[in-house]
Amino acid sequence: MAAVVKMNPSWSFLEAVFLPLAKELFRQSGPGPSKLGRNLDIKEIGLLPFGRVRAIYGVPVSRNTSRDLFSPELVTLLGPYRSMRERGLTVNGPIPLSDGVRGFAARYPVFFPDTNEDENWGHPDNVTHPTGCPGPPCYNPETREKFWGFIGAVVNAEPILAGKNVHLERLLSDDLSYSLTTSFLAGESGPGTIVSGGPNPSRVTANVTVELPGTSWALSVHNPRQDQIVNLRVGLLVMVVAAALILSALLLLLQLSAKRASVLLEEQLATNKLLQEEKVSREALLGRQLDLIACFFVCSHMPCSSAHKQAPTRRKGATGATAGQSTGYDCILLSCAYSCPAPQATNKLLQEEKVSRETLLGRQLDLIACFDRSIHFKKKRSKSKLADREMNTLGE
Repeated sequence: MAAVVKMNPSWSFLEAVFLPLAKELFRQSGPGPSKLGRNLDIKEIGLLPFGRVRAIYGVPVSRNTSRDLFSPELVTLLGPYRSMRERGLTVNGPIPLSDGVRGFAARYPVFFPDTNEDENWGHPDNVTHPTGCPGPPCYNPETREKFWGFIGAVVNAEPILAGKNVHLERLLSDDLSYSLTTSFLAGESGPGTIVSGGPNPSRVTANVTVELPGTSWALSVHNPRQDQIVNLRVGLLVMVVAAALILSALLLLLQLSAKRASVLLEEQLATNKLLQEEKVSREALLGRQLDLIACFFVCSHMPCSSAHKQAPTRRKGATGATAGQSTGYDCILLSCAYSCPAPQATNKLLQEEKVSRETLLGRQLDLIACFDRSIHFKKKRSKSKLADREMNTLGE
């Protein structure tokens, strides 16, 4: 229709060809399983020179109207200036129509270059410009471009507003909820919902925005099965986190066990060292006692001179004796060499024996203290293991 207007904008020509062209357009877009009428029913097609409805054809009936889109009561609601700024097809709506139903208004502005300001192309009302628009954007004196009017069409919005659309019905048949909004209706009161359906239209799983001429529509779809997947995913994440915490606790227990084993090993090594020192001390004490017995035996059965001459040589490397250290036996031999003062030598040996036994007693006390610390550590470790088992039992 816009091509025909651009070919010949004269109103007498357009008035003659409008009706057959409109009927052909309705026939091509008529109802059918694969035609536009199944989803969007074209209600009217019209010519609007200078924004005034002068020719209109509709199905099932045509009607006469002379609405002026630039009139003060309609210019804000219908937005003709926005369509002119777009300089292309614009879709507004849903808007109330004169017959009480709501529809989507599609308009295409037509401009002609190199045109005089007073050109009216034979308009029946003998007007040269839209109401309240003698200058730009209806006429540009610099480029001499003039606004002819609109090619308009009205699409019945009631089927979509009632949810009677093949695509929307398919969403409901798949157990999905949906919400269809438009920027034309969006404002402070809400997102501009055209229609919604399903049990949870306010919830959104997926959202798609479609840019239409002069406006945009957004379809939000909610899939309840997706919520189950999300809940399952949350459960899996919780399980993974719990498993990670358990593994961390086990690793911590392993490190604590290794530390306890290291401490116990150090205690055991210290105990072994004390036992080894105790063994050496006892061997030294046994050697001293054997020397003391031998000394008494020699002094009691032999004269001093005989004891000195017949004293056996002490074996080298005897247990508990070191190089350059005299024993009780050597002291007795020396004493026998000097008139055999046996009582004095005996007192010296007893004094040495006393010192040796005090040293041995100190070592034994150290060993007892070491065993006490080891037993205390083992008891503490047993209590810790028992507490861990009780915590694991309570956790299960």
